[in-house]
Amino acid sequence: MDDADRLMETLTKRMYHVAGDELADKVLELFEGKKNDALIWFMATEVQALGYRTPYRMCEDGKGADVEAVIHNLEHGVFM
Repeated sequence: MDDADRLMETLTKRMYHVAGDELADKVLELFEGKKNDALIWFMATEVQALGYRTPYRMCEDGKGADVEAVIHNLEHGVFM
């Protein structure tokens, strides 16, 4: 396993730890199982609908429901 694979594994574990299994699964589903894209969005993308905060930060602050609502909207073509 190379460094990139270890980093991907570490970030995936962190996402599941912070978001919980159900929400982390929804993030991966949103990106059709593309872990790299899902992790970039979850960890580093400042989402307008979340007040320009990352989904990761929102989950850390106990606001995973807000992230879930954004995912629901994106899945249904509602862009904010």
